Amino acid sequence: MALEKYLLTPREKEIVKLLLAGKDTSQITEELIISYNTLKTHLKNIYKKTDTSGQLNLILLVWKETQ
Repeated sequence: MALEKYLLTPREKEIVKLLLAGKDTSQITEELIISYNTLKTHLKNIYKKTDTSGQLNLILLVWKETQ
């Protein structure tokens, strides 16, 4: 994945991959068997580490990193 330099945890990387696959938050919480609040915390940490402010910006960042 193109986000190696951001030092994401394995779980954070898994969440990013699911977002890139088009999964929404309810699908991610169900697939990973985590609560919505846990997912929100992971997303907050991902956005902070990648200096992004939402799912679209994160997806655009990953796309740019792979070009």
